[in-house]
Amino acid sequence: MYENLKITIKKIKMLIKKSIDLKLNQMGFYETKYKPFFNKKVVNKNTFDMLKEMFFDEYVEKRKKYIENYTFNYLNKIISLKMLKEKEILKEKLNFNELKKYIPELFDEIYEIEMEENILQKIFEEINNVKDWHKEDILGWAYQYYNLDEERSRLFKQSQFYTPEWVVEYIVDNTLTKYYCEIYDDQEIAEKYKIKYKKRNNIKKLEEIKILDPACGSGHFLIKVYDRLKEFYERKGYSRYVYIKNIIEKNIYGIDIDERSIEIAKLVLKIKALSDGYKWDLDFNLISTDFEMINSNDIEDNILRDVYESVKDEIEGYKELGSLIILSNKSKEKIKNLQKRKIIPLFEEKTHLEKYYVDKLKKFFGILIKNFDIVISNPPYTDSHDYTPSLRKLIREKYFDFRKNLYAAFIKRNYEFLLENGLMGMITPQTFMFISSYEKLRKFIIKNMHIESLVHFGLGGVFEDALVDTAMFIFRKNNANEEKGIYINLNDAPYEKKKNELNKITEKIYKNEKIKRVFKENQKEFKKIPRIPFVYWINDEIKKIFEYDKLIKFADVRQGIATGDNKRFLRYHWQVPKNEISFNHKIDGKKWVPYVKGGPYNKWFGNLWWVIAFDEENYNILKKMGNHLPNKQYYFKPGITYSMTTSKGPTFRLLPENFLFDCKGSSIFIKNDDLKYALLGFLNSKLAFYLYKFIAGSVDLEVGDLKQIPIATRLVNKNKKRDLLIDIVKMIIIIKKQNTDFSPLEFHYKGSPLHQNSKGSFEEKTLKKIYEKDLLDTYILLLEALVEKIIFQMYGLKKSTIREIFHKEGYPAGWLKNGEIEKIPSIINYLKKEYVEDLELHNEKINDIEKEIYRFLKYIFPKRDSIEYDKNIMLKIYNKKDRNEYDNAIERISLNTKVNPITVFNTIKDRISLDNYRVKYFLFLAINEEYIKNKGDIKKIKAGLEKIGITDETIKKYLRNRLENYIENKFLKEQFNYYKKARPYI
Repeated sequence: MYENLKITIKKIKMLIKKSIDLKLNQMGFYETKYKPFFNKKVVNKNTFDMLKEMFFDEYVEKRKKYIENYTFNYLNKIISLKMLKEKEILKEKLNFNELKKYIPELFDEIYEIEMEENILQKIFEEINNVKDWHKEDILGWAYQYYNLDEERSRLFKQSQFYTPEWVVEYIVDNTLTKYYCEIYDDQEIAEKYKIKYKKRNNIKKLEEIKILDPACGSGHFLIKVYDRLKEFYERKGYSRYVYIKNIIEKNIYGIDIDERSIEIAKLVLKIKALSDGYKWDLDFNLISTDFEMINSNDIEDNILRDVYESVKDEIEGYKELGSLIILSNKSKEKIKNLQKRKIIPLFEEKTHLEKYYVDKLKKFFGILIKNFDIVISNPPYTDSHDYTPSLRKLIREKYFDFRKNLYAAFIKRNYEFLLENGLMGMITPQTFMFISSYEKLRKFIIKNMHIESLVHFGLGGVFEDALVDTAMFIFRKNNANEEKGIYINLNDAPYEKKKNELNKITEKIYKNEKIKRVFKENQKEFKKIPRIPFVYWINDEIKKIFEYDKLIKFADVRQGIATGDNKRFLRYHWQVPKNEISFNHKIDGKKWVPYVKGGPYNKWFGNLWWVIAFDEENYNILKKMGNHLPNKQYYFKPGITYSMTTSKGPTFRLLPENFLFDCKGSSIFIKNDDLKYALLGFLNSKLAFYLYKFIAGSVDLEVGDLKQIPIATRLVNKNKKRDLLIDIVKMIIIIKKQNTDFSPLEFHYKGSPLHQNSKGSFEEKTLKKIYEKDLLDTYILLLEALVEKIIFQMYGLKKSTIREIFHKEGYPAGWLKNGEIEKIPSIINYLKKEYVEDLELHNEKINDIEKEIYRFLKYIFPKRDSIEYDKNIMLKIYNKKDRNEYDNAIERISLNTKVNPITVFNTIKDRISLDNYRVKYFLFLAINEEYIKNKGDIKKIKAGLEKIGITDETIKKYLRNRLENYIENKFLKEQFNYYKKARPYI
């Protein structure tokens, strides 16, 4: 930020540390030995006595901490000298006595140890390498650089985000400036800062307005508060000397757990006051909780001792909690009564050091018993996983419903600090808006406060050096306000443009102009949606959806088994002998039972890879482990299973009969078989995915979330659309089963593509299989598009809402642009009879579905416009292998080129060649089948391959190797990876 500042701070810090270490040695405070003796050349008697007492216990650690604190204090003195000299307030550049007259706050008695003259000269040589010492924010940057090599706690580091100036301005102007305008009806100020407000009846003097930053750091917010208050006081005719004293001593309050940051905040505010011509003492209401408690036995007054004892219990953990300490009303009243007695000091301390700490304690209590008009902050974003054990205990005790992150506890505490109708302004992570663990916080906000405005920064946030998705908000402590709040969506604005976008929007809001990024919403509307997410952007159509009955009314959503030791109980099905796998456990009682366990993104059917040890012995063990075999009444029953977490979201699949299910493959059970298929269609739809984001409590779609999915009446009750939807879903499942039955990873494996088809040469069979799979994959995409259309119709959504859903979730391939609708071959001739019969989908129904596909294409493309697309690009994408578990080459081309699958297929079908990656894949599958069947016997493998038309020449041509060499050098490694690093049983 500032040239040479980082290097300069580092060098000065090193010089000071070495010097103070030497000075301590000269008083008998050696690095590891405590042998104090008074040395008047080094220090005065009072400071020596304080040091002697401070170091008495835990000497080495306290000496180290003192050196750190002294170094920081002395650096502040040096920087202050430089800054005041630059501002022409000081006459001499090396006169600490002159500095003390202006900033006595820097001169704590405990740090009254002078540097050697030669060291001081070196320090000033270094500090002259930096320009711009007249700028106030240079102190904040110097503090950041000072901390770079410091050993500080994770909590400290996470509380040190430098809040950008424009964020500070927005929060201060939408709290303090707005509050001022409401009281004084100052339209000129409102115009200047683009503040919309309503005049309030009660008048309040400026000096009565109290502003608190409960995690003030080095005072970024308080500096801006000073600037605004100065302007307001001047408009009301206050003299400079009166208003500066008022701002510092009556208006501004701050707390932080870090002593150094408080020193910086005081320093910056004092320099501002000095720059404005104020040269007298100021009593700052800024306090760090990094102080020690005194011994209650040292308190002679009985009433004082009683207050101290009661309060002492309530401020347990004050060093870590800081402003999160909440005093009971009883304790507050006791402290207020003590203040009325005007006992000075509050406690009867016996030593200089105790007085030093008591003064801090008094200041801390003085803030804790107050309420404030404005509370503003950028609190620490510390997740509960990063709490220290002691902090975790304290937060659970004091902020149980807000324990997930410290910032949530601060929102609750800031509310407690506020007066009625007071304003809170904060910037925090956006997680509280949506995540389930913050649901109680959302309920608290809606019940107790009015959301005046919320700026949703989202992706990229606003912090240059911190990857935090943020939201900035203004809440009023008033639950009676029925007005709509203003929500500004800067989610998709690039990091570097968020500031300018916000400035433009603020001006347009002030002028009552409509803006796309701005939404107005009554916060009570959020309660209509399960978990009360702050989804301010959804329209009335989507809100109405949540009035439908929830899934829990029609189906049981159940969590599956957590074994507690998967390595012990689970195997891939190919790792165990097939004859030991049970397919009717109640009858055969075999050890290994088919088991679903979530898995990668895969819709409709599949991911059926696992088995679980479930014989009597293992059953009895499992009852005592993991989650103790929950929901046994649903074991072996058919239903719907799903993967709760994938990079693309959850996916739902048919759960066959005779399977058990895992906690990561939790399942849905429906008595009505037709409803099962209708629900499967809906749950895999774009609308459902859109709704999951409102309902899901986290990145996972938990069982509790799924139960809250709204189910349209037309999805449940029998009607023609529902019947069509059921048939379409069945047809997709049939295709999916057929297009995966050549994979040995699947339970329903029928043999490699070349083993399944005995007619024709290797090349003919390979090209035929590729063509067939592409055709069937094209039908999947067109059928999925039909599912989307039917679901939208069932939920009664208009085109504008459908566009919004597709904008968020992506367009399905089948809804993409199309030119001339050239029909593709009828699917009837390509489907396997056994799969069709299994789901009772007769030819008549299949013909009806095909007709529906072409009606749909005409529906979404009423005009047959010609579209441009590059056939070479299509071919390039087509020939490149995909990493997805289920590879749909037609979908990849369609989504990349934005061309409808039917056009893609008709373009590609005549360009399929044997250069395609699937040729090698099919060869691998054929060799793999013979290798397993013949237990690695090369002669038998060769003979088996020749029977299906794979000769030595074929292998040499496409694998560029002899079979023996291929198996020895490549195949076994490929097989190991293909079987997910779990070799098949031979």
